[in-house]
Order: sequence, then C-alpha cells, then structure tokens
Amino acid sequence: MLIDVKDVDRAFYERHLADWLPDRLIDAHTHLWLRHMVDQKSGVSRSAKWPRLVAEDNSIGDLLETYKLLLPQQKVTPVVFGMPERNIDLAMVNGYTAGAALSHRLPSLIVTSPEWSAEELEQQVITGGFLGLKPYLNFAPAHIDVADITIFDFLPHHQLEVVDAHGWIVVLHIPRPARIGDPVNLEQMLEIERRYPNIRLIYPHIGRAYCLPDLGDALEVLRESERMMFDFSANTNVEVFERFLGVFGPKRLIFGTDLPILRMRMRRICEDGFYLNLVPPGLYGDVSVDPHMREVSEEEGEQLSFFLYEELLAFRRAAEATRLSASDLEDVFYNNAARLVAAAGGAVDRAAAAPEAGKWPTRQLHLVWPDNQVDLPAAPDLSPDYELRIYQPEDLPGYLELMASATFGFFTEEMVEKDLLRVLPDGFFVIEHRPTGQLVATAQAAHWPSALYPYGGQMGWLAARPEHSGKGLGTIVVAAATRRMLSAGYRCIYLETDDWRFPALKTYLKLGYVPHLYEPAAEARWRSVCYRLAWPFTPEVWPKAASLER
Repeated sequence: MLIDVKDVDRAFYERHLADWLPDRLIDAHTHLWLRHMVDQKSGVSRSAKWPRLVAEDNSIGDLLETYKLLLPQQKVTPVVFGMPERNIDLAMVNGYTAGAALSHRLPSLIVTSPEWSAEELEQQVITGGFLGLKPYLNFAPAHIDVADITIFDFLPHHQLEVVDAHGWIVVLHIPRPARIGDPVNLEQMLEIERRYPNIRLIYPHIGRAYCLPDLGDALEVLRESERMMFDFSANTNVEVFERFLGVFGPKRLIFGTDLPILRMRMRRICEDGFYLNLVPPGLYGDVSVDPHMREVSEEEGEQLSFFLYEELLAFRRAAEATRLSASDLEDVFYNNAARLVAAAGGAVDRAAAAPEAGKWPTRQLHLVWPDNQVDLPAAPDLSPDYELRIYQPEDLPGYLELMASATFGFFTEEMVEKDLLRVLPDGFFVIEHRPTGQLVATAQAAHWPSALYPYGGQMGWLAARPEHSGKGLGTIVVAAATRRMLSAGYRCIYLETDDWRFPALKTYLKLGYVPHLYEPAAEARWRSVCYRLAWPFTPEVWPKAASLER
C-alpha cells in the first residue's frame, strides 16, 4: 500500500480541507524519480537529509495516486520535475519526467546542470518538451562550500539568457544558511528580475522561510519587485504566510507540495528560529541523521497526520486571518500557476488544447514511407564499440533503462510484452554498447494496422541514450526496422511522433520518410517543424489521404 490513510487523516481532511479547498488545484512543485536511477555510492547532497527518509522514489503513478488518496474531492494537476540530487542519473530522471509528462499531458521542468552550454540547455528543454528549468544548489561546483553557494553558481548567466529569450519558467531554490533573508540572495534575486524580465520565476517554500526569523528584511527589500512569484510548498508557518500576503497579496503566491515528502506524518514547530519536524517514533528509521527531525511519544505520534494537510491547514489559517476571498483562493491554488504555464507555451489541460497552443497537440505527427521507394539511403557505419542485434528476453531491464533515458519513462514490462505480440520476427532491433553492455538505441518493425493504415506496418519506438548522440545510432536502427518491413512485403509503412522530437524527425526525413497530412491541422504543424529543421516545406507533394489503403 502506497499510503495508509487512517481515521485521523480522514477526520482532518473532512474537518479542515474538503469543503474549503477549490475543486481544482495546480501543484506547482513535485518530484519524480525511480529507484534504479539512484547511485547509492556516489554524489554528495548539500540539502537536508530528512526528505530521503520519507520516500525511496516517486513514480508518476505514485504521485497521481497520492492525490486520489489524500485529496479525493479535488482535481489536481501537478507540474513535474526530477529529483535534483547529484547521485541521480540526470539524463534518466529528465527522460522519465518528459515521458511521464507526455503520457499524462502534464507541464514539466528539466533539472539542469550549470555545466551545460547555452546551446545544450536550449536543445534539452525543447527536445524534451519542457516548459522551463529546475536548477538546484546540489549542482554548484564541488569546491564551493555549501554556505557560500550563490544563485549564479548553479544557474549561470549564459543559461539565464536562454531562459529569458524563450520566456520559460524557473523554479529557483534559494541557497545559503540565511535563506531568503541573506543579502547576497536578495541582491541576486533583484538582479535576475532586472536583467531577465521575460523569465517566469518561482521561488519555492517562500524562499525557505520556514520560521519567522528566516524572513529577515526580505519582504521590505523585495516589496518593489513586480514579477517574481513564490510557492509555499513544504511550509507550514502561518505567520510567514500572513506577512507575505500582507506585502504581496494573493497574486504572487502559488500552491505547491514538494511531493513525495508531503506524504510524511509530522507536525512542524520552530524553536529559536530552527524548524523541527515532529514524527512518530520508529516510522522513519534513524532520525539522528538530521537535526531537523525529532520523534514524539507513541500517543502523540498516533495523532499526527500528513505534512500535506499541515501545510494546507496553515495556509487556511493565514488566508482567513488576511481575509482572502474565494476568488483569491482560486488564484493561489490554480489561476496564478495556470497563467505562468500558458505564458511559457504550455497548457494545464493539454488534452483539450488546440495544436497551436503549444508543444502538445492532441494527435501526433505522422510520416509514411513513399510507396515507390524500395531502397534506403546508406546508413552510417557502426563503430566497432557497438553491435546491432535483435532484442532478447534478458534485455528487458536494460531496455527499460534505455527507454527511461530517452523520455519514455512510462514504459513498463507489460507494455513490452504487448509490443512483442505485434513486432515482426527479427524486427525488434537494439544497439548494444560493447564496453559497458548498455543498450543505447532501439526501434521496432511491427504489424500495426489502423483506420488510417489498414494494411500498415509501423516503425515504432525509436529511442537512443542522449550520451551516445552524434554517432548515427538512431539512423541505423530506423533503417534496420524499415528494411525489415520492406523485406516482409509491406507497401504501407508509417510512424507517429511528437512535434518537439526534432532529432528523431530529422532522422526520419533524411532516411526518406515523408509527412502524411492526414488532418487539416497537420500542414501548419509541419510548417513549424520544417522551419525549425531548415527542411524543405513541400506540402503539395505530401500524401493527404485520410486513409492509405496500399
């Protein structure tokens, strides 16, 4: 069982939250990662230790199930991003996040490294379909002491310039022991707002002001700011909420949770400006690893409910004290975040979004293999370090890791089993990196007729590890899958993909696939793709039939 919801929890929710919360919420702060992405033997974290006592991982399924269990009367849309720890494989966690966001039509942000160039950052965001960044102090250069880290150490100016040019979102965790009250932080926050006016900035946890002294004079210093937003994730301090609302009002505040850690059973207090999480005895193992943890008696522990409920109750008390209206609550819990997502080029309900609304059209782009083309262009030579071969049952764990690294983190063993029922014999191709034994690229030749393609064979599930890009591996597996279908006699070969998968789209086009304008909106979408790829836009010669019966 993911979460044991007890009578004390149900009573808390019904008494304080069920009828007070708006019907729809946007949770602007959630983390996704899977256990196999974590290297337990490497990486030094510069953040608090106690969150790692709460959850070993948080899949997209677990996140969505958490809302069903803890907020059963609300419809919650999360903004998702990976877990920003140094011992988590960044490519894999970002790939998993992108895939989960695509599968469930959710807004997502990419966890970044300050070592990325401007070009690399731009490519990673665009090809992953992200709406912005989640930088974190853990990725600042290792030689900098945690007390001395500045914002620009993990979010450098060359990356800020890219974000500003695109108008993307940044969820920016405040570093340094003095938190939002630190004068260096305040100076840099104002500098970012002044120099980069198009960035949609969110400072989580109200700048980590978990106790009232953490605020310092920050609210006065920032009073004249115009655009920076704050979320109140993982914060339960009523006085901090009241002070913030008194200066900035509800238009600058956003609901966030920081799940999965808000599944924690706890109550937070402050002692001499130091926050403490009071938890049931024995529930979270050895709490001595973090001074912010303190166990209570068995009797008191039985009455503790979820961190999420404590956060929401604290905000309710501040909202009532500052006389927020129902409209104000709609802004804090939904509208403010929805406006940011829309301004960054996304949509909260992507299932209902028109193609021109952003990167997430309801239906994918389609390409087909020309009916009269038998020969494939020559594929690149495969380096001796790589082997093209057919998938074997023992490849399953490595295959799932490959798919997660390539934005298909929603892939499961059951999905692979279903694919195997459609794949042609000797039509499931993988490329193995011989020195490491890793699977690094894949594509499938499958018998997959549909209403559009009644006799169709599908070139499906192209994926390649980002760290092996530039070696032509994607071209090689696509050519192999296409050649397999041609040899089997298929005259109708098609594939489906997303508008933002530019490297894959260029691979298909260069090999000889052509766009299929199967719906009226497809032509405008292809115009945008061709412009981005510097590819000839020739809709007059592309097939337009609603069904290709060949």
